[in-house]
Amino acid sequence: MNSFAAIVAVLALAVPGPSDVDAFGDFRGSYRPEVQNQIQIEQRVIIRLVPSPPAMRREVFDAPRAERPVRYKEKKLSRCVPIDQIDGIAPLQNRLLLFMHDHRLLSATLERVCDPDAFYLGASVERNADGRLCSGRDMLRSRTGASCQISRINRLVALKD
Repeated sequence: MNSFAAIVAVLALAVPGPSDVDAFGDFRGSYRPEVQNQIQIEQRVIIRLVPSPPAMRREVFDAPRAERPVRYKEKKLSRCVPIDQIDGIAPLQNRLLLFMHDHRLLSATLERVCDPDAFYLGASVERNADGRLCSGRDMLRSRTGASCQISRINRLVALKD
């Protein structure tokens, strides 16, 4: 075989044939850059308000008879209270009692259609940027599925006769 024929034979083997082109075409077609999607991350913090411990309830309701205040009077309070200062809650008649860290007792009046007894297992509320529980703004959700808005927050002051 002469040198020219040898060079042509080597070049013929190096040039891809029609079946080789399809194989490389499939490979190139399977490799596509990933589609970039936009992701939005939201952060929600849910605060759980636990039922008041029995010791707190005893302090308010089971005081010795001579020291027991006959009744409580509601005094106006600001629209909002710091949510991290709430120790526990308890349903009472048409409102929820809020037991605070500083031993204050607050009452949260719920909307008319809400039953405070639904909150006997506690409640949860979504934390706002200001970290406060406000009447007319925040929704309390009970563990039983009820959702209620607080219409008013008052401070309870003990009256002795």
